Amino acid sequence: MKMNTEMLLSLHRHWVWADRMKELFEFYLKKEGLPSPESLAPTQPYLLSSMFTCMSLWYGLLYVTCEGIENAQNVNICDIAPAYPKNKASLRRFRNAMCHVQPKYWTPKLFNILKDANVVDDIRSIHEQVGEWLKSQLRSHIKNTE
Repeated sequence: MKMNTEMLLSLHRHWVWADRMKELFEFYLKKEGLPSPESLAPTQPYLLSSMFTCMSLWYGLLYVTCEGIENAQNVNICDIAPAYPKNKASLRRFRNAMCHVQPKYWTPKLFNILKDANVVDDIRSIHEQVGEWLKSQLRSHIKNTE
């Protein structure tokens, strides 16, 4: 069954928003550098930095894009982005902590995803693979409607 145009465009829009946040994250990462382990402590202002803000929005938007792909047509996201299953739960919890006010200011949901040294590389990979899949779906959709 083919995905309807509106849903495909909505998914792509969310990915584009995520892509913009990724670009800004990369910009601030180069400008500010990697945070020190001490700056990741809950008493430090890292959570309020531009880099962390952009990273948070990127991760949250990427998660909802992946969730939308899975729900829209029951697509197995593993076929699109093999690293997604390993990171799905952490991304979901992180998105929840970012998008929903938490009862504790220093909720572990914000920090658990940072414990994996490979998480940014995994998420970059997921991001690129989902973007390529969406672009191919759009090209196919446009070709089939001409």
